[in-house]
This record gives sequence, C-alpha cells and structure tokens, in this order.
Amino acid sequence: MGRIALPSGRIGFLQLPQVGDGPSGDVVMLHGLGANSGFWYASAVQWVRRFGRVTLFDLPGHGESDMPQSGYTPERLAGVLRELLDHLQIGRAHLIAHSFGGVVALCFAARQPDRVKSLVLADTRLWAVEPPNCPAETNFWIERFRDAGLNIADSPRDLSVQLLVELARLRLEEGNFAAVAVRLPGASRLFAGRRVAQKWLKLIETTTAYDEMTDPAGLTLGEVASIQQPILAVYGGQSARKRSAFALQRSCSRCQLHMIPNAGHFFPLTRPGLFARVALPFLGSAGDRKVGGPQPPPLAASLPDLPRAETVRIACHVGDYALPSPHRSYAR
Repeated sequence: MGRIALPSGRIGFLQLPQVGDGPSGDVVMLHGLGANSGFWYASAVQWVRRFGRVTLFDLPGHGESDMPQSGYTPERLAGVLRELLDHLQIGRAHLIAHSFGGVVALCFAARQPDRVKSLVLADTRLWAVEPPNCPAETNFWIERFRDAGLNIADSPRDLSVQLLVELARLRLEEGNFAAVAVRLPGASRLFAGRRVAQKWLKLIETTTAYDEMTDPAGLTLGEVASIQQPILAVYGGQSARKRSAFALQRSCSRCQLHMIPNAGHFFPLTRPGLFARVALPFLGSAGDRKVGGPQPPPLAASLPDLPRAETVRIACHVGDYALPSPHRSYAR
C-alpha cells in the first residue's frame, strides 16, 4: 500500500488493476468508521476487480492516512476524495461505500455530480434521519451488546460508535475478546489487529472526529435528494439502519433498495460474495459499456457459487484482517 501527499495531508491508498474482460470502469471503495482499506481488500474487492480498476484508500484518521486534529466533516472528507481523484487522474468513478463511507460518498456526489457514475451504499446511516443516540434503538441494542459480553457504560457518544470503542479497548486489554467476537463477528473483525484498535481509540479520544462525523448537519436530506446518479442502497435485514434505508429510497428518484435477509451491519465483510452478486449487476447496468464486438456475460453469472471458506490471519499492508484463503473464497 502506498501513501501520497495531497493538499489536505498524506493518504494511504492502493490501486488494483481490472481482472478479466468485463465492463471497464473506475471503482473507488470507501470504508466506514474504525476500519481502513483492509475492510474491502479482505472481502469484496476480488469480485469488484472483475468490473474495472479498483482504488482503495484510508479516510483521514484511519489506516495509513494522517490523523489531523480536525477536518472530519463529510464535506471535508469529500474534498479529500476529490483531491485523490485529481491526483490519480480519475475523471469519473463508481463509488462503493460502507457505513460512514456512504455519507462521504453521498456528500461527494451532491457536490461533484459530474465525477460520479453511480453509488453502491452498504448499510449507510444518515445522521439527519437517525441522529446520535437515537432513542428508538438504544435500549434494544444496549441489551444485545451486554448479552454479547460488552459493558456499554453510559456515554455521551452514539451507541454504535461506543460499541467500536469498547471493542477496541477489549482487544488491547487482551480480555475476553474471542468470546465477544463469536457473538459480534463482523464488528470484531475490524480489530483483528492491535494497531487498528489503537488508531481508532486515538482518533475518537484526541481529535474532533466524533463531533464532526456525527453532526446531522453534515449531510442534509435536501443534499441527498439533489443527487441524480443511480444509487443502489443495500441493507442487512437485521440492520438497525432501516430508517436511513427508506429515507434514501424516498429522497432519491433513482435509488434502488435491496435488503439482504439475515444480514447485519457488516455483511460486506462477512458475506462479500453475496454483496458482490447484488452490487456488480447494478454497476454493469449503470456503467459505460464497451462499444462493438460481443458483450461479455453478465458479471453475476460469472460469480462462482463457492462454499464458505476457512480464513487465515494475514498481517497485510492494508490492515490486519481475517482474509479469505487464496485457494477458496466466500460466497455467502
């Protein structure tokens, strides 16, 4: 993984060439809070590369990117994405984003519409619809996390952010992390490596990131409604973010909503093959098709129906994640 100096600071990024002869197009993948580029590298990128060249990058404060004291609003982070595309000479791209990365992608599309071909949003929370510590969800999720073995104390932070804080602390304390990971497999995989956990805690505890990232004014529904690019909103059937899902569907005339049964918030990481089966046909329909000659078969048809793989722990340049074995892949 490389680092480049942008006007806003140094950013960690990785660019992967297209594999095969499918539809071509640039795809930029954005991770969510507490994660880094390894979130996608460890999961769906092996399938997305069949569509086109893939660019992964670490949001400021995450992974190999610098951690400034401030500058974490969706607008500022969308500016970092613009700087990255300029530096890499990418004119227009498809954006695939998970969780908070989707807020950045939406903000970028609202402000730079000519640079976005389409958006695939995976379980993205709209803070304007579901503000921090939304009362409707708090009691249920506190009980669920306690049942998993986490002591979620009273905190001024949003519950979902505090969950990641407690998981990171547990990882660094070498406590009962393995037992919790069994109950919360997706969230726990974010902190398979100690360095990721350390950086997340530093970001939340020493910068203004939390207040800036979770401010409902950072991305308004009016801005979301202004987006004209095709959007695929993919949410887990067990997600706590259904209010955001339906708000996206209502606000954007070109938004398709797809629910994945029996999936939670981190399904792109835990069920990447299934996510790819949903996302790639959409990218193919929204992208630029090659002119002349026979067209390749639909990407969905080329995705093998493989069994769940055993995983191996690999300390890679894009974060310490549980990666699929190179000989087998996830399918569901």
